[in-house]
Amino acid sequence: MFVAIIAFLPLIIFAQKDISAKNHFFRNEISLVSDNDNYTLLGRDGYYTNGIYLKLSHAVDIENSKWYKNKPNIKKVITGFEFGQAIYNPVSYNRPFPEYQDRPFAGYLAFTFGQYIFLKKNTVLEYAVSLGTIGPNSFGKNVQRWYHNVIGIYDVVGWPYELNNEASINLKTAWYQSLLKTDPQKSQFNIDGFAKANLGNAFTNLSVGGTFKVGMVENHCNSDHWKARLSTKNGSKAMGNHELYFYYEPALTYQAYNAVLQGGMFLKNKGPLTASIKPVFFSQQFGVRYAKNRFGAALTYVNRTRQATTQIRNENFVSLQVGYKIKKL
Repeated sequence: MFVAIIAFLPLIIFAQKDISAKNHFFRNEISLVSDNDNYTLLGRDGYYTNGIYLKLSHAVDIENSKWYKNKPNIKKVITGFEFGQAIYNPVSYNRPFPEYQDRPFAGYLAFTFGQYIFLKKNTVLEYAVSLGTIGPNSFGKNVQRWYHNVIGIYDVVGWPYELNNEASINLKTAWYQSLLKTDPQKSQFNIDGFAKANLGNAFTNLSVGGTFKVGMVENHCNSDHWKARLSTKNGSKAMGNHELYFYYEPALTYQAYNAVLQGGMFLKNKGPLTASIKPVFFSQQFGVRYAKNRFGAALTYVNRTRQATTQIRNENFVSLQVGYKIKKL
């Protein structure tokens, strides 16, 4: 994970020297997200232990789009393509047998297509569809054991008891709404309410919560929070040459199905070990986000209460994100 981040450093250095002409714009962005519980420096390695996601974001030319043209309520549309993997372990890496595991070993590999649709009055709609798999086909065991070998740390035992393979399809919808009347261009403080829903045989859940931002915050349709500092030639562009803010995001989630805990929804033999889910769990995020010219970055600490009835403790991890904007592929 760190190797991938280091690979972005030359781009970051170049980005800070980039030209900032008034009419300059970037239509595409490549971003990398690395999640890991070891980034918390708490010495823990379990539950959602690692995630790596590569994403391409693209600003849609809505004036020439058959789907969005002649719709004055739509201010901007950002399309995203993402390929990612998530890895889950029991409370400790050293849990070789199911009787000592408080949740199953699992991996989740998925390709996702989605869009953010920005409406007037700082309203954002999101939809996405993901095609993925759990089980050995997700290569969770291969990636984790390879990475631990590369950096010279302990092996993770217990993977022979991971969940069985099942392909999945998942749909996501989300709604974000500013709850404050903000400056037409940018503000120092913003509160959003949101609702998110996932439906599929990987994850089925509903979340409600809020986001509190303090700092140099762009309006939603121009904010790096949703990759919206991208623009077409005639589209809405960020008003400031950079964006920097701190944020706090609490959320309450009701889950009806979680395949990385319960195994494949349509499998009779789900695997050697599954876990019963807690219907409701609470999560909170503390983060900082920065964007200027071609470069964007975010650092977020995440805490979640137990998602399975058998889990011994809550889970914590840190998410690192870097992005680099380009005009064309």
